[in-house]
Amino acid sequence: MTAAETLHRFDIDAPVTARLDRFLSERLALSRTAVASLIADERVLVNAAPAKKRYVPRPGDSIEVRVPTPRDTAIEPEAIPLTIRHDDRHLAVIEKPAGLVVHPAPGHDSGTLVNALLHHLDRLSSVGGDTRP
Repeated sequence: MTAAETLHRFDIDAPVTARLDRFLSERLALSRTAVASLIADERVLVNAAPAKKRYVPRPGDSIEVRVPTPRDTAIEPEAIPLTIRHDDRHLAVIEKPAGLVVHPAPGHDSGTLVNALLHHLDRLSSVGGDTRP
């Protein structure tokens, strides 16, 4: 286990009627899709062996789940050159350079249009939430 993950352990002592993916989703407060991804990445072990999401835990089973620590999603302003054609309190018109990624995403944590806009403008709409202004 690395410092960038959290280990969860479940010792099954009573019959379970749910599949492993649903069982873990309910106990870890993760979506079934997120749990399925953990299972596919072999981060879920049942009795020290990789598990299948359709497996139904049985009394005596020991389940270990290694959940990666969420990445910091704070978006920082960056001094990326932009041509701003118009800017008022309601609207900004920007010439977006070809190839410039709009929002931070896996593989593009920085160097995006959003990073540049945070530097050049004093406000962005938060309609998309903190991670997608």
